[in-house]
Amino acid sequence: MKKFAVVAAMATALLGSTAVMAADLEVTHWWTSAGEAAAVAEFARVFEEETGNHWVDSALAGSGTGANPVIISRIIGGDPMGATQMNTGRDAEELIQAGLMRDLTDVVADMNIDEFYVDESLLEPCRYEGGLYCLPVNIHSWDWLWLSTKAYETIGQPVPKDWNEYVASWPALEEAGILPFGLATGWPFSGIPGVLMAGLGGSDLVLAINRDKDAEAVRGPEFRKVAEALDHLRSVLSPDMMVPAFADVGNQLLEGTAAGNIHGDWLQGDLQVAGGVPGENYECLPALGLGDQLSGGGDLVLLPGSARRHRSGCDRSADPVGSPADLAGSPARLQPEEGLDADPYRHRSERCQCLHDQGAHLPRQGPAALG
Repeated sequence: MKKFAVVAAMATALLGSTAVMAADLEVTHWWTSAGEAAAVAEFARVFEEETGNHWVDSALAGSGTGANPVIISRIIGGDPMGATQMNTGRDAEELIQAGLMRDLTDVVADMNIDEFYVDESLLEPCRYEGGLYCLPVNIHSWDWLWLSTKAYETIGQPVPKDWNEYVASWPALEEAGILPFGLATGWPFSGIPGVLMAGLGGSDLVLAINRDKDAEAVRGPEFRKVAEALDHLRSVLSPDMMVPAFADVGNQLLEGTAAGNIHGDWLQGDLQVAGGVPGENYECLPALGLGDQLSGGGDLVLLPGSARRHRSGCDRSADPVGSPADLAGSPARLQPEEGLDADPYRHRSERCQCLHDQGAHLPRQGPAALG
């Protein structure tokens, strides 16, 4: 098992010196919900157990939109942290290209890194001019419809099997005083249009718009279905119904005060911490229950520092540690790379249980077949 080999390897890279005294490592991240905080605690535990050094947690509020500017300004301003979380994307890419991140090529030399991950493309954002400047620590997807079993018990209807059945249940939910759709303020809305476009319009529409920039695709009937779905969703939302954080929406689902939500699979961790049981308290539908593909992304860990100064890897004093760590019961935000051959998508409760136990395993770019 290799669930925390990445964490241990990066600990070796940063603190693999001959110093006798333990060192402090400041780590910045925006994993602040209950499930995310539990995941970070697992990283910290393994780091301290494997190295004898101290993880100094610097959690930043505001998710990536609020935390990223702080992280970037510290790095370019000459006050870098020891390690930081970032998403795949342009911000991390520009810091790497500017020579502000350490090259980890020598550090992971013994890990057979190209076969370490379920999909080698996960490493593409980390590669630059022959070097490797970051390591992915999870894989996650936005494309999940979460449904409250208690809400549907209240109205005497079965839990929907797809988006269309879910939408058809909204009048009965509103009549019973239940929110058809729970939503948090701020960034959680940002992923919803893309999920609807993939689920209702299909992967061809997604590629035509996002990759090919095809204006005709936006004018076509498939995109019209997406626009109409967004308009219909807007009709059951209002600012006074919104809650502060996505974890609060998870509580609404467990309480039965909201019937559904579109959110990434990391919501699973908060449902788990709150005591939710898949198949009993909630269900989750990949691709809105309509499609057979998911898009994926993830979080990276980067070590700020001079790429040139560390390219030789001469400060290493030990090989990367690949020993297993006990992840039993840990939140879905930590997603191991194993157990990928099984088909966890046969039934709704099994899909949710798979997320509960392991997490979803998806390539970083493009859709991934559910099987």
